[in-house]
Amino acid sequence: MNGPRKLYVKSFGCQMNVYDSHRMTDLLVPEGFIETTRVEDADLVILNTCHIREKAADKVYSELGRIRVLKQAAAQEGRRVTIAVAGCVAQAEGEEIIRRAPAVDLVVGPQNYHRLPGLLARAEREGAVVDTEFPVEDKFDLLKAPSREAIRARGISAFVTVQEGCDKFCTFCVVPYTRGAETSRPVTKIVAEVERLAGAGVRVNVVAPGTTDTGMLTRFTNTDQNKAALVSTVPVKRLAAPEEIAHVIAFVASANASYMTGASIPVDGGMIAD
Repeated sequence: MNGPRKLYVKSFGCQMNVYDSHRMTDLLVPEGFIETTRVEDADLVILNTCHIREKAADKVYSELGRIRVLKQAAAQEGRRVTIAVAGCVAQAEGEEIIRRAPAVDLVVGPQNYHRLPGLLARAEREGAVVDTEFPVEDKFDLLKAPSREAIRARGISAFVTVQEGCDKFCTFCVVPYTRGAETSRPVTKIVAEVERLAGAGVRVNVVAPGTTDTGMLTRFTNTDQNKAALVSTVPVKRLAAPEEIAHVIAFVASANASYMTGASIPVDGGMIAD
């Protein structure tokens, strides 16, 4: 087709999915896509899904039914529409999605979306593709950085992922099965991403869960008994300079810290930790 292809991404569920949706878009823009807010105009529709409750998964299948009608209408006009299901429902249900919704062209898990360009090309050649195997490579090493213009277009709020997955396997929780093993991103990469966002106009605040009343950000490290122990605090404040951002992130994710689930860094309302 002539001209750029139009991309529509709909996020379900948590802030991490919003972050992932933005990164998918950033990945596909260099491939010739532009964002649209109208699903009726889209050449590629991505549903970035949540599997935390059964109702959330049901919503996805309901949405797929509506998009299937749009895809059929576009086909009658000679226009190809590709439907992709990403996120945690994709990871949990895999090929079952294709069975229940044959209009779907691609199913891709939350750790595999860095492969989107190649997977879309493969789906166009071969038909429905499912990619839900946890990859060896780190997707963050392969994702495209958003342009300054893209960051500004999204407003003053943003999300940054510092950790994914979980090793706890709590009863009824799907996270270890859909997001995989608990992994943390290197501090230098978190700092670079936050600096890029701040440089494009995103406002950065730092808080910690349960500490906003006292105005203190808490750092935890592991004791010899493998229990979290409070070792120091830093006042909550609005960060203005990149070096301040780097200082606070390094503070909560220091070399001595064994995990970071006790701290979060919202970027003007956007949570950096999950």
